Amino acid sequence: MKATIQQTIQEQRNRIIIAIIVLILIGCGIVFIYNDLEITKETIDLGMSSKARLNPKLAAIQFLKNSGIQAEGRPDFTLLNNLPPVDNTIVISGLRKSLSVYKYKKLKKWVNAGGVLIVTVQTLFDEEKGSSGDPFLDEMGVRQYLTEDNENTESENSEISDENTENEEKMKDLRESIQKMVYDPKIPSCKENTDAKHLSTVDFSGIPVPLVIDFSTDFFMVDASESASAEAGSDFGTHLLQYDIGRGFVTVMTDDWIWDNNSICRYDHAYLLWLLTRSSNKTWFLYQTDSPSFSTLLLRNNHILVISFLVFIFVLILQHVFRFGPILVPKNTDRRRLKEHIDAGGLYYWRNNQGYDLVNSLRKEIEKKIARYHYECESMSEKEKTEYLSKLSKIPQKDIVGALTYSEPLKESDFIIVIKYLQKLVRSL
Repeated sequence: MKATIQQTIQEQRNRIIIAIIVLILIGCGIVFIYNDLEITKETIDLGMSSKARLNPKLAAIQFLKNSGIQAEGRPDFTLLNNLPPVDNTIVISGLRKSLSVYKYKKLKKWVNAGGVLIVTVQTLFDEEKGSSGDPFLDEMGVRQYLTEDNENTESENSEISDENTENEEKMKDLRESIQKMVYDPKIPSCKENTDAKHLSTVDFSGIPVPLVIDFSTDFFMVDASESASAEAGSDFGTHLLQYDIGRGFVTVMTDDWIWDNNSICRYDHAYLLWLLTRSSNKTWFLYQTDSPSFSTLLLRNNHILVISFLVFIFVLILQHVFRFGPILVPKNTDRRRLKEHIDAGGLYYWRNNQGYDLVNSLRKEIEKKIARYHYECESMSEKEKTEYLSKLSKIPQKDIVGALTYSEPLKESDFIIVIKYLQKLVRSL
């Protein structure tokens, strides 16, 4: 008993010692980690918000609001149905062919009254048709071409010059204030690493140094009417044209991606937007977020799969279509029973008027049996013979007379009755 108690006490002591050792090790580990642990903060870019993905001009809108200019975006062109006041600016990502002539005239009237319009060319000029399909820009003489077709164009804006150092110093503070509102060095798209010959310079009155803009060099424009009041471009051609129309003006650009969420922070893109809209009470951005339909994407990326599926459907339909004649009844492969053969044979004889042959053969068999087994009937009269046969077969006398003497054409029901009586007479004799 004492040995058991001592053993239990020793086990408890061992457990306490082990627990103390574990706690000491954990404490040492915590102290080691705490001394060597360095707490740092890291900002992880989660990409654009859902609003920014739906609205490519959200950053531009926010920039103008921060600059004291009202701004709003619309994912369609319904604003052109009821145009805003003429002290507003409308930025359209591309005039569409779907706009009616009435809307074009209404938009031109709005610009004449003092409205400011900024548009992007969406189609190339067709020399054969003499039109780009955009009546608004065709009327102003704006023509857009691919840069690869511009073999003989020599740009007047070669490289960005740093001759006027004094003017650049004056512009430095203003550019920095603009960049603070939109520039984020952590965003890869904000890095200015474009080759100088791809950059365009834009001159503004009152601005001592030209603005640097990174327009796409895939396209360039030509002022066929030679009525543009201002133009700007790169070594690859003209990318911005401005026309004075009445009391307003229209600015035409080859592309407006420079004001997209991931591009407005580069170079002087935001500054250009501010200069073009600073005199307006409110700026409207009209854009389209329509993506290609599922069928369009499917045909574009998996046309072979679509064609194979359509061929399969066609073959499947062709297989289930009856192309010749009526529907055939499938043949019955079951064998007939004996009764069915007898019924078929009897029906064949009846259709060929051979029913009387069966009646006559039964009558002859009755006469043979009477002569062989009932010879006493030979001395009887017909009446006595009928009475005798009626007693033997228990058939009424009139039915026996009819069965033995009836010779008129019989119906199917009468024929069956006559045969029935004759067979009964044969069995009774």
